[in-house]
Amino acid sequence: MFSQALLFASRSLIFKNSKYMIQDKSFSQKLFFHSSPPRRAIPPIIALVLTPIARIGAFLFGRNFRKWWKNLPPETRALYISRLRKQKNYFLGLFGALTTGGIAFYFTHLEEAPVTGRRRFVFVSEKSLLEISKFEFESFLVQFGSKVLPPHHSIYKKVTAIANRILEANKDIEEIYHKQWSVTIFGQPDIANAAVLPSGAILVFSGLLDRCANEDEFAFVLAHELSHCIVGHNAELYSRTSVLNAIKIVLMGVCMALLPTDMTGILSYLFGSGTLTAAFELPYGRELEREADEVGLTLVARACYDTRYGAVFWEKMRLLEDIEMGIEIPDWISTHPANATRRDHLKGLEGSAAAVREVCKCPPLSDVDIEKEVEDFVRAVKEKHEKDRPVVLLQLPKRPVPSI
Repeated sequence: MFSQALLFASRSLIFKNSKYMIQDKSFSQKLFFHSSPPRRAIPPIIALVLTPIARIGAFLFGRNFRKWWKNLPPETRALYISRLRKQKNYFLGLFGALTTGGIAFYFTHLEEAPVTGRRRFVFVSEKSLLEISKFEFESFLVQFGSKVLPPHHSIYKKVTAIANRILEANKDIEEIYHKQWSVTIFGQPDIANAAVLPSGAILVFSGLLDRCANEDEFAFVLAHELSHCIVGHNAELYSRTSVLNAIKIVLMGVCMALLPTDMTGILSYLFGSGTLTAAFELPYGRELEREADEVGLTLVARACYDTRYGAVFWEKMRLLEDIEMGIEIPDWISTHPANATRRDHLKGLEGSAAAVREVCKCPPLSDVDIEKEVEDFVRAVKEKHEKDRPVVLLQLPKRPVPSI
């Protein structure tokens, strides 16, 4: 339960009768008073809570089944096994029916992804996705509501101008017209992040603007997030995660029921769950990130931004990770490709991006020294990192003069 008044600004793009129209709402003030969570947020909350509850239920069911089976007299166990063997055809038929139903469900929920044309599995409805978006948006407001910048702040003008330019340059993409685009900015200098919810809500933390050297760099980051929304990656992830969670719940019950102790059951479940994540979840997330990089690069190329700054951004992220953490997280244990991998991938696409800019009759790229910009950035970060280190070096005492 919470009660909070939140003021936030939004600039909305409205599309009507196939005509691209911009409605500026950035100076309209909206107060949001909630004495309790709104009703529309209930379905996402249930979806979030249900998975861990089901996993706990599978754990308890499997554990209790194992104890019940262990305590049965040998003759009773033999009777149950005999009955199962007699009805094996029934169970095989049931398994076949479930398998066939699962395959049919999968193929009847394949669709073509916007922009890329890639075939993908999606069963989450647009209505459910919007409900989840509203819940996520309110979660951001609850956590960072006091940091929302006022509507007259200059950052709004900068961010909305870049967002409008990208959308205007790509207005032939049908999915752009299916969103209610808006911008909310959080004054958090220590957070360099941005997100675009499936509803079209663009959330930007001010630290990202400080991190980006210019509009071209920020435009790429924003276009990357817009690509997730336009292509519909959230629907894919929700669908895939739901299926994997269901498999993991069954796995938990089976491990706890069939293995002799709680410890072996839990360890086997963790191994199986980790294998599923490493084999199906993480690679898929990395593929969506690569696709968002590619689509985002095309979006900014059509908007006549300098596409070289896509690779520059990930090179900066790589260097920051190296300075601040000392290591780079390898691809195979992450939902995102390594920063160096993303940098190299975008560098390889700069030729095709330049061709897009030429088709769109963009002005030539400037002759700015990109590598020098990166070097200056690294030098400044290292100086700040050394300055902010909570370490004070002590002066060593003078060595005593040895007596003769």
